[in-house]
Amino acid sequence: MATLVYDSGVRGSRPSLVGGLGTGVFVFPAPGGPSFNDGGNILGNQFPVAVKPAQVVATAPSSEGIQFTIKGSGNIYIGAGTVLFKLMAGTSLTSTSNTLVASCSAQTLTAGAYYPYAFSITMQGDANSGYVQVVAASLYINGSTVTFTISESSPPSVAGIALSGQNLLTTAIPFCLAAQFGTSNAGNLAALQSFYLEN
Repeated sequence: MATLVYDSGVRGSRPSLVGGLGTGVFVFPAPGGPSFNDGGNILGNQFPVAVKPAQVVATAPSSEGIQFTIKGSGNIYIGAGTVLFKLMAGTSLTSTSNTLVASCSAQTLTAGAYYPYAFSITMQGDANSGYVQVVAASLYINGSTVTFTISESSPPSVAGIALSGQNLLTTAIPFCLAAQFGTSNAGNLAALQSFYLEN
């Protein structure tokens, strides 16, 4: 039986939202507000401001050598164009400051509609080699299987080795999720409604 190890705090009733104008990689922010211990704050009557991504963490040393699974789900609204998802290791809202772990190709969906998505990626870290390998990865959008391509860490540039230089005996690995729309459209919206790590 799986044990919940780390929960990002996002919920269906309090999702993390990205989208709108722009075609950059939008990292899902942590739910704002001091109650979620994310450093966010409330400015007057404005929405809480997040200062870091919604994240889950493979903790050290408890994640060393065992399989751990990151799961997430939500929905997307396509105003125009395509969408793709990226799972990254890191703690930044700036995607280029994080390390890509897995991504899918751009998915073309009919504009003007909502679509559900869900993903699961199982990994295992080994302190002796420093590698984090991907054991299984799946992504579903609107009931269809989408290929979740694993990024190859360099070195060793081996399929299935997503990260290298890691030591889960001493150092935790934080993960975050991002969405990218192929067309800038104010109607594009992605909601992350669950994001957690279990082992």
